[in-house]
Amino acid sequence: MKESELFNQLLGKQLRIKRHQQMKSLEELAEDVDLDDKHLGRLERGEVSKGPQSFTLYRLCRTLNINAGQLFDEIEKEIENKRDKRK
Repeated sequence: MKESELFNQLLGKQLRIKRHQQMKSLEELAEDVDLDDKHLGRLERGEVSKGPQSFTLYRLCRTLNINAGQLFDEIEKEIENKRDKRK
């Protein structure tokens, strides 16, 4: 799997975790950030090959009250863990 695909999957996973922590439904979050709920679902499942646009990611982070830098740090840790397991 390409690193970009892994990143998109892990980003989606983290967004879903944060959404659940905020006790928001997919539909509620999609409405809050002005996205189609089906598109948001694809983002959460890592099915969007290019990932979210930067402004979409900004709106998601702002709405979920998370820091983008911390989000990326969590994703980086997961990528490193997966690399270590392959060794």
